[in-house]
Amino acid sequence: MADEAPGSLTGGALELYRDPARGLDRLVRAVEAFWRLALAPHWARMRNLLEGDLLYRTRQFAERGPAGVFTDMHPAIRWEDRTLHLEDRPEELSRTLNGEGLLLAPSVFVWPHLLYRTNSPGQAAITYPVRAIATLWERGTAPVPGALAAVIGRSRALLLGELDAPASTTDLARRTGLAPASVSEQLTLLLSAGLVTKHRVGRAVLYVRTPRGHALLDG
Repeated sequence: MADEAPGSLTGGALELYRDPARGLDRLVRAVEAFWRLALAPHWARMRNLLEGDLLYRTRQFAERGPAGVFTDMHPAIRWEDRTLHLEDRPEELSRTLNGEGLLLAPSVFVWPHLLYRTNSPGQAAITYPVRAIATLWERGTAPVPGALAAVIGRSRALLLGELDAPASTTDLARRTGLAPASVSEQLTLLLSAGLVTKHRVGRAVLYVRTPRGHALLDG
């Protein structure tokens, strides 16, 4: 490997250029350390939001087509006349997709912005803020209508109110302060009553409020 590095590489970048094997090993260890310290302790919460977004977008697509997928994805995105419009994007960068598809990637890191790649070659992609990102660090609970709590019980009313976005048993326990076993028991009753439904997404089972549950909560 030549000693002369291109440009003005310094530090770790220069080490990686001059000795790729040693530099790559150091880089891998740094990434692993960052994962353990910064992301691993919170990954369960992040994964629940990401999988919940996937479930929500899938249901929207099944019920309303592409318009349902993009309607509330981001203020800079607009679906109109079978065309996806991105705000402040130069017209000359427009791209017609001919079967190669569009990759949609929810993220907990890009809010309030939007990232996209539309130039060829390569797959077009949009990275957007995951739905319900504001709940990522929440530990409080949604208000429980007193009348509803009196009819179906406070715990079940509390859980029903929390399901504005799909959530797992673990996530609901964290947000409500209820024991995981109690959350599971109450969700089973809500499921039997047709007020929630559940879906397996990846390794998680996510619960979603049904239209009947929405009507009961709003009523």
